[in-house]
Amino acid sequence: GTPVSAGSGGALGGTGHGGSSGSGVGGLPTVVDGGTDAASFHCVNWAVNGDNFQTGPLLLSGIFDDDTSYEAVTKRASAVEDAFIAQLKANTFRMPINEPTVNNAEKWNAYKAIIDVGIARNMKVVISFWAKDTGIGRPANVEAWYQMWKTVIDAYVASPTVYFDIHNEPHGYDTDQWVQQVKDWLAKFPNVPKNRIIVAGSGWDTNVYKVDQAFPDLLLEVHDYVFNTPTNGNTWVKQLLDRSSQGNYSRTIVGEWGTGVRPNTDFSKQGDSDFMVAFANTIKTNKMGSCWWPGLWAIPGNTSSWSLLNMDGTKGAGLSYSVQNPSAMARIWHSWGLDCR
Repeated sequence: GTPVSAGSGGALGGTGHGGSSGSGVGGLPTVVDGGTDAASFHCVNWAVNGDNFQTGPLLLSGIFDDDTSYEAVTKRASAVEDAFIAQLKANTFRMPINEPTVNNAEKWNAYKAIIDVGIARNMKVVISFWAKDTGIGRPANVEAWYQMWKTVIDAYVASPTVYFDIHNEPHGYDTDQWVQQVKDWLAKFPNVPKNRIIVAGSGWDTNVYKVDQAFPDLLLEVHDYVFNTPTNGNTWVKQLLDRSSQGNYSRTIVGEWGTGVRPNTDFSKQGDSDFMVAFANTIKTNKMGSCWWPGLWAIPGNTSSWSLLNMDGTKGAGLSYSVQNPSAMARIWHSWGLDCR
């Protein structure tokens, strides 16, 4: 389960995409940037306790309600992102935004620290909109939504490792409406480089094949939690690829896939028909990006069964992070094209 390293700061073995840690400016852990193609996204989601669908400001796991300053959030975010790099070997994390977080200047100033920590470590940071109005699956006020995105883009359009994921799971639109909304967004923000824009499949990020032809210059994103349906590896793989689009797999990021990773499961003993093995093999073979749900989803002393990292310790005395299941982590490394031994 330990990645084969090419040395301090060198690229890990496998496809040649970056992901290993080294020592950067000021001694910060950094990642080797593996490029901008989908397969270079060795990614984990960073989750809010409960879920990223929130009606108020967002508070990511490992950051607390009394961490209200930029400096406090920087300290908390540094601990998490250092664990993403050093323990998970991730070079990317995907994080949520919503209007109450960004359109409040004080909240946004502190929240930006999370992004800035990633930039300082040369991580790719995928900023993704989660609708606070979950019942409608789209912004309730499109002008407030555009204002949110303008604030984010103004801050980070010049940062080459920051990516803009227009809308997570846009299930409030039909396909034609969603395609038009993306076109409107692109017209509103023509200064955003096309290779740093991610567009979801319609529905719950499940219908990439319905939108891919409209956006030939953008990265695409698909979600799949098909393990919920009792079946077998071949059926699961077929659904993942059917949700994507043949000929466009290599610009598609599997932006969410996941399952329970409690230590009582030894994923090294699973065969090709098991969910994690089948998906990891398919993602790697088709040169897709891989963004596990989630890298961190926890409160002190209580970690979700899906989280790759445990959160240990107490908020006041200090938190530490450890890999919940190394055999699961090895499978995810395989989806990233990293050789393991």
